[in-house]
Amino acid sequence: MAVNYNIPLQTQLEYMMQELQGPESATLDAFGSGTAISPQDYAEMFEKNYERSGGEGMGKRRQYALEIFAAANENQLGNLPDNVETAFNFFKGQGFTDAQAAGIVGNLQVESFPMVDPQAYNPEGGGMGGYGIAQFRGPRLKGLLQYAGKQGENTMDGNAPFGMPLRATMKQDMPQQQGGMMGGIRGLLDYGTQVNPQTGLSRLETFAAALDPLIMPSMRGGEGIRARGAQRVQSGNVNKTIEWLRSNGYADLAAIVEQNPQIASQVMAEITKQRLTPKPTEDPDKLLKRISDARKEFTGLKSVKDFSDVSSAYSRVINSASDPSAAGDLALIFNFMKVLDPGSVVREGEFATAQNAGGVDQRIRSLYNRVVDGTRLTVPQRADFVDRATRLYGGAETQYKSIAQQYADFATEAGLDPNLVIPDFGFKGDRPERPTILQVPENPDKTKFATDDAWKTHWQTIMTEQQRKDYLEG
Repeated sequence: MAVNYNIPLQTQLEYMMQELQGPESATLDAFGSGTAISPQDYAEMFEKNYERSGGEGMGKRRQYALEIFAAANENQLGNLPDNVETAFNFFKGQGFTDAQAAGIVGNLQVESFPMVDPQAYNPEGGGMGGYGIAQFRGPRLKGLLQYAGKQGENTMDGNAPFGMPLRATMKQDMPQQQGGMMGGIRGLLDYGTQVNPQTGLSRLETFAAALDPLIMPSMRGGEGIRARGAQRVQSGNVNKTIEWLRSNGYADLAAIVEQNPQIASQVMAEITKQRLTPKPTEDPDKLLKRISDARKEFTGLKSVKDFSDVSSAYSRVINSASDPSAAGDLALIFNFMKVLDPGSVVREGEFATAQNAGGVDQRIRSLYNRVVDGTRLTVPQRADFVDRATRLYGGAETQYKSIAQQYADFATEAGLDPNLVIPDFGFKGDRPERPTILQVPENPDKTKFATDDAWKTHWQTIMTEQQRKDYLEG
């Protein structure tokens, strides 16, 4: 025998919060323990401490929690069922984080269907069965009925609908009367005609329906009032369904629902089912081969190989720049040449090849020869190499990221994880701040510095780093 206590969603949410602050406070303690991070973690924690269903449906609890969290992060909560959005916002309003609220509501979707139906009922479980968004049973169900009963008249006979809130004292909820008698009447009418979105009934209609048991059978109209309220709610839900379908690419289905409003819930249930149904699992060996093939294709691109070489060489440039030795000087120049020309066949120690490396200007070759002969690089010269290498690396990285993004999109479209296809290339350390030794501005005073070389010498050897920085910035 179906049971419908007709307790509104908001009342059930408030009762849950009362439980969490009282007899179920162990759940809040667990949430505050710092052992959970993701919405899936909180979904599992909430099931263990509050629902205590023995882990039943844990996969779906975690999946729903992740979907709610993602929707909140992308400002797409409106795409979720209305009650899911309402419940999430309620718990957020109680001070829970996005991940925590998503974990709680993900559980409710398993307990009372993906739409979070406040009238969900399961006759199993002994006693009065399980009812409501969290499938309250036994003492907890009685507690819910008692909590809701403080707001209305409850027959609690297992059949009659649970009355909507009929306050024992309406004075505290009445609007303050202003502007004399007419102002008070207007305020009362405004108050009485406010419609509850859960039932479709105004406060006056709710009051009239609640009086039904006190009226002679032949004069009762409570069922008719409740039916009109339900019709309003259904009409509003159909309009929301049509609007959602149109805004999410289902214009054809929206037209069908507009012509046949009675199928709205079936259409949404089917769409929800398709969105939540996991895709068939691919054979692991085939999936691994597809990932391997895609990765080989990406890393086989010349531009990707070049960037890999540039990244490695640039890393060695940074390391060599801090090594004040002859070997460090040679490594700095050699690796700079690799950043400059990643496709070259230069090998460390192959002096003749380095001498003739394409794209290496005379100044660099001269420095290389001088270091080989025993002359050390100066501090400005080292900064010069680091500056050039940093700018060259930045350009190569920009080009690489563009190619990597294209292949990441291809991988996603093919159902592959881009992180497994695209290697984590790139320099991992901190790039040095913009060096200023190489960046010689235009000669500011021809009378003071007769030639550009004289100005460049002054810039690189006489001026301090701070003086150069001040000059560039001011």
